[in-house]
Amino acid sequence: KGMGPVGGIHTALNHTENQYIFLLACDMPVVCKPYIDYMLDQALGFDACVTLKGGRYEPFCAFYSKRVLPELEQSLSRGKTSLYYFLQSINTKVIPEEQARAFSPDLSMFTNLNTPEDYEKYLRREL
Repeated sequence: KGMGPVGGIHTALNHTENQYIFLLACDMPVVCKPYIDYMLDQALGFDACVTLKGGRYEPFCAFYSKRVLPELEQSLSRGKTSLYYFLQSINTKVIPEEQARAFSPDLSMFTNLNTPEDYEKYLRREL
């Protein structure tokens, strides 16, 4: 509690029996199952699998391996809650934006609705 998204990932990994979890933020309404399947194939053998879009990680549409729990717990015990730094400290498979565009040419699968205005724009297909 109080550790942000890293704390949430920790909780999810602690409660799964699977080797990997897929994390999709609740404010990302566009689900691209073919891309998720592709990401899972890419994730195998890695600690995490994320997309790099516009030079930034998309950590809320990503796979995380249960084997990162010790590193994750160590980070949390030190009060380090940055997903960016955590992803750099583990064996992360990074999928370039160009590859992601093969599944979603406009990258709409990374649409994020943070405000009522974003939601209205999305409904009008402006976002």
